[in-house]
Amino acid sequence: MSKKTKEELLLGYFQATLSKSEFQEFNALLEGDTAFREEYLFRKELQQALQKKELNEAAEYLHSLRSDNPLPKKKNPFGVWLIAASTIVLLGLAWWIYDGTTSSETDLQQLYVQYYEPYENVVHPIERASQMQDLTDQAFAAYEKEDYATAVRLFENLKEQNQDPYLAFYQGIGLMALDQHLEAQEMLQTYIREGGELKNRALWYLGLSYLKTDNPEAAKKALKPLADTADYKSEEARRILNLLD
Repeated sequence: MSKKTKEELLLGYFQATLSKSEFQEFNALLEGDTAFREEYLFRKELQQALQKKELNEAAEYLHSLRSDNPLPKKKNPFGVWLIAASTIVLLGLAWWIYDGTTSSETDLQQLYVQYYEPYENVVHPIERASQMQDLTDQAFAAYEKEDYATAVRLFENLKEQNQDPYLAFYQGIGLMALDQHLEAQEMLQTYIREGGELKNRALWYLGLSYLKTDNPEAAKKALKPLADTADYKSEEARRILNLLD
């Protein structure tokens, strides 16, 4: 059987059709070929964007079905109260949106909750059938299972064996998930200083961490470079900066 091209390996990964040997070759390229990794990251984020778009379109479609085919009216002794309660909730939500976008005292904690979600493992995909003998596999498997305490400990152990800069990035995000933000900020700053390939993503998470620790000036400093680009989370960064100004 002929060896697969890089394009075929990428397609096979996203279609979940790679054999064990092909998966190993894919991982080797991901760690050793910068252009291959950048193409993988681009397709991974494109896939996520398309999935979100499909979910939004599905929700809109369901909404249109309900609008076009309303349920037959039935007498309901609680109907008036439900309508009144819904109205209050909607008014409260409208005020929250208005107040959140105009108040000079933006709730930093709420902004953090609104935007924070752990970054996916895009540098060391885990083969589910693997025996997890490799420490890197174990660390990222724990990360994907949201066992962040174990992941952070294993990332620290890994840093004693090699100097891969992305370890500090994922360790920082794991620390954020554990609500250890001062340590997380230190890790992310280290990664940014070393010019890691995921630098813009590190800036995004660093900015969010500063929001969580009530440091809006530091958050603005971290997010400003993102807002000035058309790169990762640039639109979200601009929204947050507008709220903080």
